[in-house]
Amino acid sequence: MAQVPNFSVVVPTEGRIALFALLLSSLRIAASLYSGLTEVIIVDSSDKDTANHIDTLCRKQDAIYLRGPRSVRAKRNLGISHAQYEIVLFIDSDCTAVPDLFIEHAACYQPGKQEPVGCVGLVHFQPSASFWSSVVKRTSYGAAFRLAQESKSPLWGPTANISYRASVLREV
Repeated sequence: MAQVPNFSVVVPTEGRIALFALLLSSLRIAASLYSGLTEVIIVDSSDKDTANHIDTLCRKQDAIYLRGPRSVRAKRNLGISHAQYEIVLFIDSDCTAVPDLFIEHAACYQPGKQEPVGCVGLVHFQPSASFWSSVVKRTSYGAAFRLAQESKSPLWGPTANISYRASVLREV
C-alpha cells in the first residue's frame, strides 16, 4: 500500500469567529478520519479582541496561530513558510471541510504516471441569500468553483479548497 501524504493546512483569516469555529471543528473531524499526519496553521489579522478569540479556538483545536498581515496573499506565504509537511492545503476561513477532505486530496498525490503539482478540490456553496452567494450563482465567476468537477486536470482553481506540493510553492 502506498504511503499517504501529510498535510499542512493554511487558513488566512480576519474576523468571522463563528464560521472559523465551524471550520476548525470540521478540519478536526477530517483529520481524525485520515491516516496521515495533519497540522492546521491559522494566519490572522483580526483586531485584538477577535484575535484573542481566534487564538483561544486554535489552542482548543491544536491549531497553530500566527499573527499576519492583512494581505491574504502574504498570509498564505507566511503559512507556507511555517508548514512542516509535504502538501500544503489552502482552505478559506468561511468554509467547512467535508469529512473526506484529506482522503480526497491524498488521492491526487498517489504515485502514477505523472507526479501532480497540485489538486483542486470541490467547493459546494450552501443555500444562502448573501451577496457573495448571488455573485457566484449569477456570474461567470462561479465557473471557477466548478473546475474540479468539469476538468480532470485544471490548471488553476480557487483557494477555498486547493492543495500543492510544499516544495513547489517554496520554489515559486
